[in-house]
Amino acid sequence: MDQSSFLPGTEDDELYRILTPEIVGEILNFSLMKLQLVVLFVGGQLDNFHFRPPMALSSARFMGRIIYCLLMYMFSKGGQFALDEKHLSGIREINVFSVTTYLELWFTVTDPVKAPLTDLTLIKNIVSYFPISPLTAECALKAFQEHLWYLSEECVALAFFDERVNVDIKKAMVTKLVVPKKQSSKSRIKYGLDHFVSQNTLNLFTYLGINTDFLQTDPAKWHFHPSFQHGLEIVKALQVVNDVAEREAALVKSYTGCGSVTNDETEFQKLIVVSADKKRLLYVSFLVRITNVQYLSTH
Repeated sequence: MDQSSFLPGTEDDELYRILTPEIVGEILNFSLMKLQLVVLFVGGQLDNFHFRPPMALSSARFMGRIIYCLLMYMFSKGGQFALDEKHLSGIREINVFSVTTYLELWFTVTDPVKAPLTDLTLIKNIVSYFPISPLTAECALKAFQEHLWYLSEECVALAFFDERVNVDIKKAMVTKLVVPKKQSSKSRIKYGLDHFVSQNTLNLFTYLGINTDFLQTDPAKWHFHPSFQHGLEIVKALQVVNDVAEREAALVKSYTGCGSVTNDETEFQKLIVVSADKKRLLYVSFLVRITNVQYLSTH
């Protein structure tokens, strides 16, 4: 395939209408450091760039599908291969949603401290996307509503440590810790993180052994408080869900060689479970052997 024969998405009249210069500028700001493929898609220039083979697909790696869609669109518009209008239209929809709404927030998913605000921001962005593509926004909102664990009453406590959350919101969050819950979950998307906080939010501090003394002080000065600093170290060390999924996918490949034992997604998910169980059994066996060695060495 000729890697020089591609066209950016902005050469498409429909995409040019949506990807205004202001939007392209915002996209370039984060893409230059994160995902260079997006820079090319929105018409940016890169020195010494070469395309790499896309990653393997799995349900744990939605990013792989986005990369495929970006590549397929640019190379098809460059004349490398033909796509019928139905497929081209579908790929166009995915690409516009990805570069304008999804990708920038995706790059923060490995940070547990940022998870609550990131999730809420993404939901609001999806709702704002309805005028552009109601079908895409509806599908995205339906899918994402199944993954809102960081906006639960307990996990939202992570946002107390997020420097992006302003002082006024943090003050409101502290107030909600002692106010009985009233509003329904259906109305919360319109509001801020404080509307997800309740008395149950304190449970996370208990689970993680974090002293809550800093909550009695001014949020503007929390970063000076020892209990806040200690709590921040704890929550930064937490594993986010996507990290665990990626490790399980890598674990399967470590047992199957190149990971090509099956092309069936259902069978691949079963392999993840079996591989994880095998890893746990090996670890238990290792502990038993170590214990026996220690016992024999002392008798």
